[in-house]
Amino acid sequence: MYDYHNPPCQRQSQKLYIVFSKSDRLLGSARVGRFKAILALIYHCGLRLGEACRIEVGHIDGKRGVLRVINGKGGKHREVPISPEMVGRLREFWKQHRNPKYLFPGIGRAWKEKWFVRRICVE
Repeated sequence: MYDYHNPPCQRQSQKLYIVFSKSDRLLGSARVGRFKAILALIYHCGLRLGEACRIEVGHIDGKRGVLRVINGKGGKHREVPISPEMVGRLREFWKQHRNPKYLFPGIGRAWKEKWFVRRICVE
């Protein structure tokens, strides 16, 4: 029978932290501008790779300092803080391609370099 007065101890979840020295090495390993930009955004805002690939230009609210993540894990929407320096960095990157919809447009119809970003992260 379950004892409601003395519930079993809950296991503490293990958290994954990236040490600053490793993050510098990760961001420094990317040589192409779009990979540097997406890795910096992932690290800065704590995004998942799929979320970062689907960021649209209209999702960034520079005045409020917020980035809207649409259809994140579990199909949920959320807002994450973004610094003015990161917004400026993303604007500079966007000026290189000026895609009217996506911040990180793919070559062709999809973001095909997703596997490459994963490979950089593993190495």
